[in-house]
Amino acid sequence: MLAKHYLQLVTYKAYADLRSEAAKTSMGFLWWVLDPLLFMVIFYVVFGLIMKRGTENFLSFLLIGLVAWRWFQNTVSHGANSILGGRGLMHQVYVPKVVFPLVIILTDLVKFSFVFSILLLYLLLAGFGVGHAYLALPLVLLVQFVLIVGLTLLVAALVPFLPDLKFLNDHLLHVLFYMSGIFFCRLVHRRTVSAVFLP
Repeated sequence: MLAKHYLQLVTYKAYADLRSEAAKTSMGFLWWVLDPLLFMVIFYVVFGLIMKRGTENFLSFLLIGLVAWRWFQNTVSHGANSILGGRGLMHQVYVPKVVFPLVIILTDLVKFSFVFSILLLYLLLAGFGVGHAYLALPLVLLVQFVLIVGLTLLVAALVPFLPDLKFLNDHLLHVLFYMSGIFFCRLVHRRTVSAVFLP
């Protein structure tokens, strides 16, 4: 278990990375929302407008799936190179290697929390009321978080020994995306969203 000062280091570095990332662009924190939004627009245009395969509430379902997926994809992808990226600091002072993927996990968790809050607000404004299914939401998020932590730590530990895995990891994530229900959301009927978000 990490000592208290290492946990403080994880928190401080995650905070510093978030501020640094926001300061690098003129739109700052807005990119945390625009990134999944632009990703969603591509799928909406292709399947909803061009191929005309979207169903009623297609946009809401697409947003839900892509926000959750981008959390998973970004964390695992960013975490893959976290230990190699921290070599400079490790050469100067002793830092447990697990600190670096934990910083990535915390950083992307903060971004996801920000975007997820906006998503919930959008769903409420779109007419999807709070139903009984919301009681399961914390457990679902916890399960996904545990999965993300496990895979991120595993990939981060393997990449220093197998550097090529970093590139293979991105392709595997793409394969997983195309195998997921998000890609086939054009086949989902209105009842799927209504069953989750309507009382």
